[in-house]
Amino acid sequence: MTMNNNLINNITMLIELARKADLIDSPFVQKSFKWLSIQWNDQLAQRLQAFLINNSDIDILSDNPFELPHINDLIEGELYLGNVIGREDIPFMHRVNKLPMHILVAGTSGSGKTNFAKILIEQVLYTGVKTVMISDPKSEYNDIALKYPDFLVLRWNDLRFNPFKPPPNVPKNEWQQTVVGHMSQSFNFWEGAISLFLKLIYAENKKGNCPNVFSLLKAVREYQHQFYYKDLVIMSTVASRLELLVHICGEVLSSDCDMLAILRSRNYILQTTGLMPEMESWLLEFLLLWEFNYRLFNPRDSRLSLHIYNECQHRLFNSEKEKNIKK
Repeated sequence: MTMNNNLINNITMLIELARKADLIDSPFVQKSFKWLSIQWNDQLAQRLQAFLINNSDIDILSDNPFELPHINDLIEGELYLGNVIGREDIPFMHRVNKLPMHILVAGTSGSGKTNFAKILIEQVLYTGVKTVMISDPKSEYNDIALKYPDFLVLRWNDLRFNPFKPPPNVPKNEWQQTVVGHMSQSFNFWEGAISLFLKLIYAENKKGNCPNVFSLLKAVREYQHQFYYKDLVIMSTVASRLELLVHICGEVLSSDCDMLAILRSRNYILQTTGLMPEMESWLLEFLLLWEFNYRLFNPRDSRLSLHIYNECQHRLFNSEKEKNIKK
């Protein structure tokens, strides 16, 4: 018979699991594989997986890039996130102080990723975590806002901030260099554009005003006659991206209001419906960058915050960006 790739992958995974558990010669395992190779049976496959897990140490996949936690680490913590697959009698707990670490939740459509995120949100609210930010491109979290009235629901065009204005206590020049580097990464500036762009930003700083996308776009246009032809070509990429930001996010980026600092003490859902993917990625990465730098320069602020990036993590965190980013 012909099996699809998913079934072949499932059988391959179970075989690898059996080998690492040193149970490949078990009569039950051999009989199960014989029947699964003839005709796939979900219930038998689940029983086989449960048998392999129950009859081996929990960390049999410790050489996997996504290492399974030890059983002792699952039963301690303040956050109850469900039960262990194959060991439904064991609760899956998580410590609040591990929230600053990254968590990847992966699965096919309908497998429960959003439901898991909602359980996590409710648990962290019970334990007193002060700030939860959710990116919600498909408006899947409206029920959270109904259940918890202190949640703000914001569309992306309700935001008001100046990306070149640093978070509290972050040095201006250091922050602006970081923002320009991020924009270069997001919008694929030509090589050499960063130094020329920073030159214009520093010129605006000397005037006593914090630059914004409008003043910088004006400066690019005014200074074009001073550029050599090569620099002019390089800066055309910067100008085109600033024009795109002004066209799409003009209202959002036109204010010097420090709305991001205000939102840091609030739970909010950011709906990005209708925002083009490139702009959505830039915005959500920028919010993460802002939070990181705030934490870095405000170590006494011990409030934990939870950021949930829904349905867009494949654009925010991917191998191509990992190659380009040096730190």
